[in-house]
Amino acid sequence: MATRALAVSGASLLLVAACSDEPPPLCDAEELTDALESAGSGDTVRVGSCRVRGSFTVPAGVSLTGAGRDVSILEGLSNTVAVFLEPGNDGSATRLADLAVESDGPADLAVPSDGTFAIGARGDGQGVVALEAVDVRAQRGFGMGAQDLSDLEMTDVTLTGQVTPENAAYSPDGWATHGLALLRIGEAALTDVTVTGFMEFGAALVETSTTWIGGGAPRNIGAGLSQWDGDADLQGLDLSETLERGIEFTAAAGIFSSGARVESVGLVVNDGQAYGLFHDNASAAHVDLVANDNDWPAASAQFCTSFEISGSAGELARNGQAGLTVIESTTVAVAGARIAETTPFLTLLQVGDEQVQDEMADGLQIVGPIETLTLQRLVVANNGRVGILIDLKEGGADIGTSDVTVEGTGEQLGAIAQQGNVPDGWDSGVTRQGATAENDPARTEMMGVKQIIDPEQLPQLGAIEEDLGLR
Repeated sequence: MATRALAVSGASLLLVAACSDEPPPLCDAEELTDALESAGSGDTVRVGSCRVRGSFTVPAGVSLTGAGRDVSILEGLSNTVAVFLEPGNDGSATRLADLAVESDGPADLAVPSDGTFAIGARGDGQGVVALEAVDVRAQRGFGMGAQDLSDLEMTDVTLTGQVTPENAAYSPDGWATHGLALLRIGEAALTDVTVTGFMEFGAALVETSTTWIGGGAPRNIGAGLSQWDGDADLQGLDLSETLERGIEFTAAAGIFSSGARVESVGLVVNDGQAYGLFHDNASAAHVDLVANDNDWPAASAQFCTSFEISGSAGELARNGQAGLTVIESTTVAVAGARIAETTPFLTLLQVGDEQVQDEMADGLQIVGPIETLTLQRLVVANNGRVGILIDLKEGGADIGTSDVTVEGTGEQLGAIAQQGNVPDGWDSGVTRQGATAENDPARTEMMGVKQIIDPEQLPQLGAIEEDLGLR
């Protein structure tokens, strides 16, 4: 029967001492290795208050637990995987708790496959792994990777690379590149999991069903969280302060692509050097999204089957270029948010059949073809160029507006629809305040719109699989 393994840079699991005659905690690498090799499913092996250097494999169904992640530390040898977790197929979980794992090798926590340093496993989709109260500290390579498990549970886990806003510079050979990589996990349940300080990806979710509550992926270079296909339920995550710093793909705090389906509540995406959330060929529903002070648009979507922002406390403010852009997506709904004070950004824009360099500073920009657009309960204020710009290209759309307020000063525009078959009364639910009341009717020139980002400029799944050593 094929086996699977999971690699983690640092992990620990809470266990209750069953009786007074249990083996004592271990601080010797050879003794710890021997104890793990002789352990069977249901057994617990304990690490003492010490630092132990080596490469360790936790057999299927065995629990490896420490005395606390500040005092029990497993330190991987150079260019090795510090801890392997081998999931069992009998329904029992392989567990890691109450310790830290440190490594400068290719991965701190991994499931071995054909090669010594590969992260992954050849499995049939069965097996359970659980981590609780674990710190993973990666110098290089990967923090943690898992493949083809039926269930993964992570509670109170922190994965930390060495990148900070002060030292950030793209150098994949010098820093840890991937914090958490999950491939084809049946159900991944993450609670209070934080991934920070990695060079390319904080968390990479591939064809995985993920529920992630609390924590997040702040202060990573490239992508804080990237999802290919699969379903994600994200609640209360912080994806702020994403860094760009020479990354070779379009950087964003969150990237959802390749058919990804994401729902979120209360995401915070602030102060990034990149896009906030970027969606390509995905479906998304974000409730109470807060994305402020990013250098690029707070949220962007293209080629999406559905895209929705809703709630009552959403805010997209002081972002560069746009608060929200949506291009060639089927169903779009934006409600319950304040979108304001977008700052100008020199951009290559499409004006009819021409491309021009011009400053763009839009609250919402919707570019066709689209089928349905609904705007409700919005305050769109003081955006540098225009509050709402709808460009239907050569098509039409069902547009509904209600309780939408646009306001501006100087030459700022409020709500404009251009090209295509703009339906009569499309702005019946829009109230123009300030200068927009006079500026909008007086506008005569066509406005430039944002162009599509080539999907090839986004992170590619094949590259992730190659990085992980998977075949």
